[in-house]
Amino acid sequence: MRTPFLVAALGLGLAGCLVGGSEPSVTGGDDDDGSNGSQGSGSDTKTPKLSVTLDKTSVSTELMSSNMITVTAKGSGGFSGPVTLDASVVDAGGAAMAGWTIALDNATLNVPENGSATAVATLTIPAENKGLAGTVKIGATSSLGAETAMSPVTVTNQVTFVMKLTGGQCTYPKGALSVKVGTKVRWVNAEAASRITIHMDRPVRDGLVHQDDPGTAPGAAYERTTAVNTDGQLSGAPMSWYCHAPGPNLNGQNPQLLVVP
Repeated sequence: MRTPFLVAALGLGLAGCLVGGSEPSVTGGDDDDGSNGSQGSGSDTKTPKLSVTLDKTSVSTELMSSNMITVTAKGSGGFSGPVTLDASVVDAGGAAMAGWTIALDNATLNVPENGSATAVATLTIPAENKGLAGTVKIGATSSLGAETAMSPVTVTNQVTFVMKLTGGQCTYPKGALSVKVGTKVRWVNAEAASRITIHMDRPVRDGLVHQDDPGTAPGAAYERTTAVNTDGQLSGAPMSWYCHAPGPNLNGQNPQLLVVP
């Protein structure tokens, strides 16, 4: 009586093995799906692209300064070719900033395939306050069209002269500068050990005042803010200045500051 039961049980076991043996055909189906997936990824198309970026997302500076901004043109998706750059600096209304200039050292970049190329834009801010905020705009034109990278600029209303000694004597900037009422003028002593005293050709004029001895310590600054005189007017004449100590006095060739409204 037990023998038929055993045979039936063995038959069920064999049937189970046969079902399991059919599984490789399913695995083969998985391989086919994988093959389809790889074909799908291989059929993706590459889209040429060009990105233009600036190394300074914003610029903080002061009057009478030069500021360098690196422009990078980078290709991807197989892009290569020439990129023409143009540079401007504008106010909040989109008009050109008066007195501000910007120049590119290279107006045409040749971008290698999926590579990059750079140029440097130099932004120059005048000593006279013509505006304290603007935006640098770098335009880039290629076979893909045109795009623009921008960087806002904030300017502190001050002018700085960095004073250094050569052969024991101060070195000066050349010529005369115009600065507006309300601009801070700073003479920074960049020496490590020597003090420097700034002499004005009048005791007081337009907010500029003769500095008393012993002058400015190394690393410190002598500062004055330009202003109207006690009569409520500006003198309308430039103020000459030089290092009273240690010198030299160049007499008629000393640098000058003219304060304007």
